[in-house]
Amino acid sequence: MSLGSNIRKKRKSLKLSQEYVAEQLEVSRQAVSKWEMGQSEPSTNNLLKLADMFSCDVQEIITLEKSVEESISINRQTEQRPITFKDYRFSYTHLILTMMLFSTSFLSAENPVLVTLLFLFIVNMSCFSSEYLVLKYYRMNPDKKFNQGYAVFIMIHVFVTVFIFLVVKWLF
Repeated sequence: MSLGSNIRKKRKSLKLSQEYVAEQLEVSRQAVSKWEMGQSEPSTNNLLKLADMFSCDVQEIITLEKSVEESISINRQTEQRPITFKDYRFSYTHLILTMMLFSTSFLSAENPVLVTLLFLFIVNMSCFSSEYLVLKYYRMNPDKKFNQGYAVFIMIHVFVTVFIFLVVKWLF
């Protein structure tokens, strides 16, 4: 947004008229109108008075906010970055841990190697695919808190792993 748009937005949010603002700043209503339309800019002294009237920093008035087009462009750039193998940090850790913890769990089965491989395949494919969806979601929504969502994903997937283990153990 431009300086004028910021002034207009702040004025309207406080439900102040151009006449009132002009009267308080000791300028004409037309001057306030020109500031808001971007045809002229207020003096430094008037900016300070505006900030005081709006109960904000001068920086809030003069800061140019990102336009919607810029935000969409940034989101598309983030979204277009491909997900690489190193992005799957939890899935690799999960793969190693499940191999260490559950590799001897199915020795009593009729075909222990096949059952163990089947279990590891199912658990880790679900982990990798779930992590892919989590990564994709947070790439598309950069305003969301990634660390909290990732922690929830890890907790849920630990429970899923235990559930799949119990089901496979019961079946075989």
